[in-house]
Order: sequence, then C-alpha cells, then structure tokens
Amino acid sequence: MEEWIVSLREMEWDGIIPEDDIITHSTTPVCALMPRTEEWKKRISESKKGKSPSEEHKRKISQTLKGRPLSDETKQKMSATRKGKERTQKEIEQLNAARLKRKITGTRWWNDGQNEIRSVECPGDKWVLGRCKRVF
Repeated sequence: MEEWIVSLREMEWDGIIPEDDIITHSTTPVCALMPRTEEWKKRISESKKGKSPSEEHKRKISQTLKGRPLSDETKQKMSATRKGKERTQKEIEQLNAARLKRKITGTRWWNDGQNEIRSVECPGDKWVLGRCKRVF
C-alpha cells in the first residue's frame, strides 16, 4: 500500500487533488486514482470472461434502472430499433396475458385533470373516469 501512496504523491495531478488530500481527506477511493496499465486492464478482462452476473445482481440492476427518466433522444432511438420488427410469438402471448389480467382485475383509468391511475373504484370526488387528454 505504501508503494501506491508514494507513486500517487509523485504523480502530477494538475491541481485536481492537492497532494495532502490524496489519502487522508479525499472522498475518492485510492484505487480510483491509480493509473490503469494495459496489463492491469487485460488481467481484469480475463478474470471477468465467462462469468455472468447472478440473478440477484441482475434484479438489483433492474430495480435501479426502473423509473429512471429517459431523454427524448433515447426514446427516439429505442423506438427506431423496434420499428419494422415483428413481435415474436412469446411477446404476443405475454401481451395477451397482461391484457387478460387487466380484464380480470376490473381496473379502469381515472383522472383528476393532471394525474391518471388505474383503480377498481373511483379514488375520490374530483376523479373522473377515463384518461387525460394528450396534447402533442
């Protein structure tokens, strides 16, 4: 560890991190400040080959990405990749199952002029049946 501290202090940081703050006061981990050599990159690459993330890790990644706002540019790119492609039989079955589930639960769209939700019963006095008018 002391070798890394010495080499870090010898490097020029161009004013990014004052010399005294490298180890003692910096919130950035020391490993993030270390230079990445080609040998280091190759070793890490080899250690990760053939491994896939666990189901729990995939679930955690999925949860962090859900609800994340997407830019209009990203939405257009996602739309463009789907255009002209036919849905697979599996996708069609999943969509039909989701539609059937909605019919069984009996939920309907309700709106208060700004917000809209699906519910079995009217959520309040100011809510009306249907979705909000969309202006494009």
